[in-house]
Amino acid sequence: MSKRHDWIWGGALLLLVVLAYIPAMSAGLIWDDDYYLTNNPHLLSIAGLWRAWSTIGATAQYYPMIHTTLFVEHALWGLDPLGYHVDNILLHGCNSVLAWRLFRRLEVPGAWLAASIFALHPVEVESVAWISERKNVLSTFFYLSAMLCYFRDDSPDDAQARPNDSRWYLLSLVFFFCALFSKTVTASLPAAILVIFWWKRGSLQWKSIRPLLLFVAVGVPMGLLTAWMEKNYVGAAGSAWDFSMLERLLIAGRATCFYLGKLVYPSDLSFTYTRWEIDATAAWQYAYLAFAVGLLLAAWVVRHRFGRGPLAALLLFGGTMLPALGFVALYPFRYSFVADHFQYLASLAPIALFAAGAATFSKTIPSSLARNSAAAVMLLLLGWLTFQQTHVYHDRETLWQDVIAKNPTGFIAYNNLATYYYEENRLKEAAYNFRRTVEIHPGHPNASYNLGQILALLGDDPGARSNALRQLDVNPDHVLAHELLARQFEKAGDVRRSVHHYRELLRIRPGHKAAKRRLRRLE
Repeated sequence: MSKRHDWIWGGALLLLVVLAYIPAMSAGLIWDDDYYLTNNPHLLSIAGLWRAWSTIGATAQYYPMIHTTLFVEHALWGLDPLGYHVDNILLHGCNSVLAWRLFRRLEVPGAWLAASIFALHPVEVESVAWISERKNVLSTFFYLSAMLCYFRDDSPDDAQARPNDSRWYLLSLVFFFCALFSKTVTASLPAAILVIFWWKRGSLQWKSIRPLLLFVAVGVPMGLLTAWMEKNYVGAAGSAWDFSMLERLLIAGRATCFYLGKLVYPSDLSFTYTRWEIDATAAWQYAYLAFAVGLLLAAWVVRHRFGRGPLAALLLFGGTMLPALGFVALYPFRYSFVADHFQYLASLAPIALFAAGAATFSKTIPSSLARNSAAAVMLLLLGWLTFQQTHVYHDRETLWQDVIAKNPTGFIAYNNLATYYYEENRLKEAAYNFRRTVEIHPGHPNASYNLGQILALLGDDPGARSNALRQLDVNPDHVLAHELLARQFEKAGDVRRSVHHYRELLRIRPGHKAAKRRLRRLE
């Protein structure tokens, strides 16, 4: 293929991505975008950006490369969402081109088809249309760049081996650092390279392993740091993350089937999915784990007949997904064990396997028109699904309403939609959604108080008091609930109970000046 044709096919991938993601260009800010954009002090000065790089804990997750790109964009166009969305879309387009180049470098049949499926698959929308998931698109850009550079230094195919060039090796290492500083799921890169060597060569030799030791020495500590920060800074600790190893295996088995299923049949994609219950005594829950293990065993058994490709693809997928399969405590597990954006990078391997199989099978079809028409129809369908799914990310209200429509028991959607309505001064709608949050999840840390506060604003004082009291059942030291009750009972003329809650408020927060003043007046 000539360089001119390379530009045409690469440009076609970029064009497909831009067309499919046109709705995202008019989208606004959604969940977590306040943390990364509107309330991010690290974007306001060089000193703030330096702190994001130099101080562990300055940000909940140590991904300073993300803050750097956002810092530059913030300096260029402030908080206008358009620029951030366009950059995410362009990064996804670049990732599609890099994936195509990598697949072609590895001599994967149907390389361009695989890249175009990745470009247009609706399961990737969450990573592209959500500004906060810059983590995925940027880290994948550096990950694929690192892998391409590495294979320029050491071909995965002995027949194409060339003299080593340390410049490509060093450039690969630099890209790997950038990937880790964007998202540490990319720490799997050296393991992925070894799997590719095994796939191409049939064995692993020390000369293939030795250069990767430096990558491992960098990647493992970064991965451990992220796991530690997820627990100690993000808050992924407590009963919601406390599982036995058997339960974690059950989560991993079911999650693996879920992700592969969404790649095969991307129906009812949702920003948040139902968090299923894990029951090690229920025999049916082992079926997912058995299927996942059986798939690996089957790929191992048939490797001599069908090649090592299927097993390599499954190993690449599972190895990249490993941190998100339940073995590491991640904060989103509080709401769901799965999320579409978790498989952005990992999805490349099964997509490549499918495309390779389709390309190989297509050779048995004599009509090139039939082959090309089938591929075009599939890509058009995927592009249309992506175009439609992208609309979901237009704004917070649209997003959470879509989640509720697909997951009526998802308390997080009701709570966040209620918060949005409260900020928009749509108090009755806020009250309804906070009430649904409390009904679904009575132990929510703030929902009962929030409902009480809204009801107080609406003039429903009995409702305000009952919900504030319910909040104290969940957390007896909830400062705002005591404050609300103190004001409510004072308003109702119940001085004794008002004094009690002011005293409780001062016990928890001794420096509360307003509570001291009110208590002096009442006593």
